[in-house]
Amino acid sequence: MKQPLCSVVCPSRNGAAKVIKMIKSIAESADDSQNVEFIIRLHDDEPKHLQAISEIVAAAPRVRIAVGPTLRGYASLDKFFDEAIALSTGKWIWQLNDDAIIEGQGWDTKLAEIENWKCIVIPQLHQLNESLYSNDQGSPFPMVPRGTIFTPEQQPLPYPPDTKLTSSLLESGHKLIFLEGIKTHHQREVDPIVEAQRQAGAI
Repeated sequence: MKQPLCSVVCPSRNGAAKVIKMIKSIAESADDSQNVEFIIRLHDDEPKHLQAISEIVAAAPRVRIAVGPTLRGYASLDKFFDEAIALSTGKWIWQLNDDAIIEGQGWDTKLAEIENWKCIVIPQLHQLNESLYSNDQGSPFPMVPRGTIFTPEQQPLPYPPDTKLTSSLLESGHKLIFLEGIKTHHQREVDPIVEAQRQAGAI
């Protein structure tokens, strides 16, 4: 099996349904679902979530599960990302929340065309409820080349992992690249009027 282009690393707690929807969203919006592997980090104290492992693994061709202690919960999110990254094998590492959804087709083809290895790649637009944020202001969901992120043996990810990683790499001279036409948002309830306006391009 070829090395995946991208490893999606994602800690999750009590969110099996959202994780499955996230995985399917990323895999189905790729031109080749073999280009992406998913490393999902679950807590060992969640029976219902653990019972759904077979469903999570079946959501895409390349899904692996890591299970570990809850530790300090959300305050240990950086450590959970570290554990998932240590298991990843992709050329790029993509930090995602378990409730992320992607819009647009062919993100993997666009990513494969990028030759600048000193960069951070993020989707073009991030939506949070009714508000829209550009990715350098909101939750960035960054993609970075393997080797850019420290491994657990070297240094843990800064906290919070996505925003701190993005800002620290920008400060060290990494270029910010947006994936044209690729958008991300959270799986949350939105006002139907606002959603209709967004789909129509009014906002």
